[in-house]
Amino acid sequence: MMDGTRQKPLDGVSLGYTFANPNAPTRHPVQYFEMFGNRAIYKDGWMASTTPLRLPWVTSGSDPSPDDFKWELYNISEDFSQANNLVEKNPAKLKELQAAFDVEAKKYNVYPLDSSFAERADPAIRPSLTRGRQEFTYYPGMIRIPEGSAPNFKNKSRGQSGPS
Repeated sequence: MMDGTRQKPLDGVSLGYTFANPNAPTRHPVQYFEMFGNRAIYKDGWMASTTPLRLPWVTSGSDPSPDDFKWELYNISEDFSQANNLVEKNPAKLKELQAAFDVEAKKYNVYPLDSSFAERADPAIRPSLTRGRQEFTYYPGMIRIPEGSAPNFKNKSRGQSGPS
């Protein structure tokens, strides 16, 4: 609880046990990933992942459908560098891993997949801790305030108020 509000627990597995024993067997057999519709799942030495249809530095234009992203499949236990895509040779394993991704995605509220980028990165629509506030308190020792947490002084004269 924080200020009377129940907090979500942190998800995941501590890696602390590996500090004392780097060769300890894993306690983390499944890991999923999703960002802008690109997704992957690691399970028991295998990894299935999609290949995005947009280059990371292209931020405008139409957003591709995540359903069109191609899946790849790798046996990480035997091919750590992911040099041999086994998707054609082992479609059953791909389906198994896609089902595992689906379980994780539902558990962690990943759906619906959203491949948009520019709209999600637009600061005008992102949550703001300062939008509409008139007073701010800063304390000694603060050395950097992220733009989204600072008053909007851009294009304003001293004493001028306006939309922030």
